[in-house]
Amino acid sequence: MPEKKVIGLNPLRFLIGKWEGHGEGFGQKSEVEHSYQFVLQDQFIQSQTTSIVRGEDGTTEEIHEDLGIFSFDSARKKIIFRAFYSEGYINEYVMEEGTQAENQIILTTEKAENAGGMMARLRTEIISENEYVMTLDLANKGGEFKPCQVIRMRKVS
Repeated sequence: MPEKKVIGLNPLRFLIGKWEGHGEGFGQKSEVEHSYQFVLQDQFIQSQTTSIVRGEDGTTEEIHEDLGIFSFDSARKKIIFRAFYSEGYINEYVMEEGTQAENQIILTTEKAENAGGMMARLRTEIISENEYVMTLDLANKGGEFKPCQVIRMRKVS
């Protein structure tokens, strides 16, 4: 794959592949699968998530899915992430400058659709090339972000 096509997305290159892990938040525990791949002639990175919450008897109580696309806005020189959630809302995040240098990636909502005024921030701490911890913070518009969910992921392929 030509390096020049995705140079703006290089901070996210470690994500490419399949990941499995567990999440805790919103009073629940979940099994989580993430996958990331280059798409559309390697111009974008597509993410897909499935999160399953099981009851005490092991049956599925809830399934959450999301689909996202990372792009590089060359005019702003920023990574943008557009995420579509099975609950019906859509968030457009922008990556905060300098965060990848600190072994973390922070994406903060610029726009939210159908989210009832809630804003989100995704904080990904890169533990190693095969492990990361993602924290979802939520806030009412204009309010302070508070952690709501933590997901621990390991690369499986």
